[in-house]
Amino acid sequence: MSERQSPPLVTIGLPVYNAAPFLEDALRSIFSQTYSFWELVIVDDGSTDESRTVVNKLRDERVRFLFDGKHMGLASRLNDVIRVARGKYIARMDADDLMHPARLQTQLDFLLFHPEVDGVGCGLMVVDRTVEPVGILQHPVDHQTICTNMLRGALIAHATFVAKTGWLQSHPYNEHNHSCEDWELWQRTHSFSHFANLREPLYFYREFQTFSLRKYLFRKTDCVRTIWRHRCRYGTLRTSAACAGHILRIPVYALCTALRLQDYLIRARSRRITPQEARTFRTVIGDIRGKTLPQ
Repeated sequence: MSERQSPPLVTIGLPVYNAAPFLEDALRSIFSQTYSFWELVIVDDGSTDESRTVVNKLRDERVRFLFDGKHMGLASRLNDVIRVARGKYIARMDADDLMHPARLQTQLDFLLFHPEVDGVGCGLMVVDRTVEPVGILQHPVDHQTICTNMLRGALIAHATFVAKTGWLQSHPYNEHNHSCEDWELWQRTHSFSHFANLREPLYFYREFQTFSLRKYLFRKTDCVRTIWRHRCRYGTLRTSAACAGHILRIPVYALCTALRLQDYLIRARSRRITPQEARTFRTVIGDIRGKTLPQ
């Protein structure tokens, strides 16, 4: 049996909802990967913009497009990917971001050499509205440190997560949780799973352009609900203090948004990049954006 006829090693799961302005860049970054034995499962979540038009132009046998016209939410669409995935691993990808050409190869190599790990994230390069690199966000590499304070959440960037398909099939997303599906998953599984992170910023995150106070409010509210359900594990006092901390962030972001200062808060969460790093990533991003899609 030829390699192309064999099941791919990794399934890239790409949920799409009204992402037309960013979708071609996301797809270019996928087709720029140095590792090419993948399948791409694109699941549309009832988009009302031109997202379907962009996807329908693709001509590559590795791409599958699922569309049912319904708006079900991210957790539901991630479960759709899990149900149809043929790869041994599933790689998360958001439709408004990009990934470094070496992302899949690097994370897959790590998982193949560390079979005890169920899923691995990576560092993020934060980019602004012009896709200019402005900061780097990195998380701890070992499971114990990643999960050291679960009242604040596991220190994994969800969009960077590459996990064993079997693990995700055993622990699907809670489709009743519409804005912090990752928090709920980490809370439910961290005590018997093994997570890791790579320090390399292999994922380009468009937080500036896609930040929404409404989405932030919904996410924080869902996070508080998720944490509160586990108060028996952490204690009512500790859980109450953690919930209060999340709630108090809401007026801070609301005020900064009203004053048009939200970009400063976003920048503060990542370290400033060096001029050399900026030059390197500008070159990488330029190469990705110059990639021709198979149409």
